[in-house]
Amino acid sequence: MINFKELWVLGHRIKPVLSSGDFDIVEGESEYGVAGLPLHSHSKYSEFFYLMEGELLFQLDQTEVLVKQGESLDIPVNIRHSFKNPSPKTSRWLNIHSPKGYMLFYTDMGISSDQEMSKENSLSEASITKLLSRATYYDMHLDKPDSELTAEM
Repeated sequence: MINFKELWVLGHRIKPVLSSGDFDIVEGESEYGVAGLPLHSHSKYSEFFYLMEGELLFQLDQTEVLVKQGESLDIPVNIRHSFKNPSPKTSRWLNIHSPKGYMLFYTDMGISSDQEMSKENSLSEASITKLLSRATYYDMHLDKPDSELTAEM
């Protein structure tokens, strides 16, 4: 059974949302300067972001796209992507992966917000090492060798 408690995943507050459709959906919050996952692509998942508050700066292959409150972004399969919050205001967003199955990433990598220092622990070397060792399991194809990614994160 999947635990749908609020989680911290690599410095982002994540609230999984139960869906009966063939997609996974989470509500996320990213504070200023917090980056998303390293540049990566998915071979079977498309993604959709909707900004409820603030803004996110996305990198899509070689292009940067600033998405602001009330705007959305569709990321097709096999497009390399990442994001960060470039503004001093916390951003709130919805993220949808289709088809269903990506929720496993959040529930596996997430640290319950009930735990002490959960945000900090989600950014620990152990969390980053876990991500790098299991990335392909989540259909996450990273661009750089693990040693370069560890230094960036």
